Amino acid sequence: MDATLGSAIQTVDKTLRGLSIGIQRMFYHQGTINQAFFNWWSSDSVNAPFYGAYFAALAVEGGDSILASDNGTDSFAQYVVYKKENPFKVVLVNTEYYSGTGSRSATKFTLTGLENGPVQTLRLTGPSSETSVSRLQSDPSLEPSIGGQYFSNDNCSLRGHKKFEKFTVQDYQLTITLSASEALIIYL
Repeated sequence: MDATLGSAIQTVDKTLRGLSIGIQRMFYHQGTINQAFFNWWSSDSVNAPFYGAYFAALAVEGGDSILASDNGTDSFAQYVVYKKENPFKVVLVNTEYYSGTGSRSATKFTLTGLENGPVQTLRLTGPSSETSVSRLQSDPSLEPSIGGQYFSNDNCSLRGHKKFEKFTVQDYQLTITLSASEALIIYL
């Protein structure tokens, strides 16, 4: 674990995988402030791993159970969050690495058995797997973001406007592309 977007994506996957196998309480170690490379916070910034924890909380918010619908043996994960025994959200995770140079790999996820119609999604992303939070945050496009929002280093508040992506389920299926080091919540 470190202070990068790649670590945030790992936090999402490990948290949701743990919940899906019945783990009821997780502890993520916070090292000595400004002296550990994996801290969620520093004395003057909100580090990238916190984005993963926040995103995982958004993913399970309002649900009462979660199921991993993949076997956990590759770089891609899919989780279904249930509410009152009905699928409520789907979370897709692409843990592949992207250095920030050259082409960024992408993977298509196809979901079947969905109700036809519009759905909205929220994406955790950043410029590369190695993206970390800059102290000055002078260019939000260079930061990790959740639906275009990022955490202020001044007071930990969310900045920017939350942007949901909209897709349409047709013929009871939906295909969505995730680039390396991205995660997506699909609101059913």
